[in-house]
Amino acid sequence: MTHSKETAVEFPPDERGEEMDMCSRDIEMHHRDGGTLRMHERRQNSGTSHIGQNDLLDLLRIYDVDNSDMEEIEEEAKQLPLGDRKRTERINDDKKFQDWILSPASTKLWIHGNFSSPMLENPALSHFCTTLTKDLRPQRPQEPEEGPLCIVWFCGRHLGRDDDKSDSESSNPLGYDPNLGQDKQDAYSPGTKHGIIKRMMRSLISQLLCHYEFGLRFLLPPGVDLGVIEKGHSLSQLRRLFRWLVRQLPKEVTLFCLLDGIAFYEREEFEAPMLHALDDILELIVSDDVSAVVKVLVTSPRSTSTFRKGFDGKEILSMDSLTLSHVDV
Repeated sequence: MTHSKETAVEFPPDERGEEMDMCSRDIEMHHRDGGTLRMHERRQNSGTSHIGQNDLLDLLRIYDVDNSDMEEIEEEAKQLPLGDRKRTERINDDKKFQDWILSPASTKLWIHGNFSSPMLENPALSHFCTTLTKDLRPQRPQEPEEGPLCIVWFCGRHLGRDDDKSDSESSNPLGYDPNLGQDKQDAYSPGTKHGIIKRMMRSLISQLLCHYEFGLRFLLPPGVDLGVIEKGHSLSQLRRLFRWLVRQLPKEVTLFCLLDGIAFYEREEFEAPMLHALDDILELIVSDDVSAVVKVLVTSPRSTSTFRKGFDGKEILSMDSLTLSHVDV
């Protein structure tokens, strides 16, 4: 079901040239690859229910993951099979995609691919999402009530390695309690790599803070503890913070949320926490207390079953149909 909101998708040019002053302290802001904001000062006075936007960004301690991913994807895309690239180029002309991107209402779309590329972590759909993200993002952080926002996560590029350090005490050199701030929603079965999904939520929150000015100071939602956010232990608290931030966006804003390669998380160690995060994101589309237009795009380079259940047939774009109807390979 699609939740209608009375606003239109607009892509106005960004005419703002000055730097934002979001906190009463010196901040170095570096605008690069879509306006990512960097901070080089530690937070102050975080032991309160109010926190500055830059201080919260500093607490998350995750910068430029999206931009780094996109740089690598653009470089590696040169090795993709020509047929795969041609198929993704045709997505822009497909009616389902056009309806999704131009609709004035909140909506969602699933793009299902069946690619031949051996580069499983970087299929042609990732390159498509990279191009779309850069097209949607302005060159500088947004002022309130301005245009589109675009946040993105590339699942295939985050499958382990340094992404799941918070899943075990052995990866905890500081010796803090890994259960700090966790609640019943964080009680996953042994072996679940929820650290990767926590990293995803930290990145999506960080991107919101980098690309939209929420104000000088704001009140954190109930149930969110700054110490827990800083340590990165509780997925449920990160999810709660993300939902709350999206609910602060005004009706004039259109938020695009792109989750690329979700099939990589349809495995036992990722599935449960990813389902919780995906349900949260999709719920924002139909929630009556969300003012902004929320548009979710999920891509999968291969067949899935669990995550796809949140989309009906009208919300699924199959790459097979593009191959048969539009593309001469």
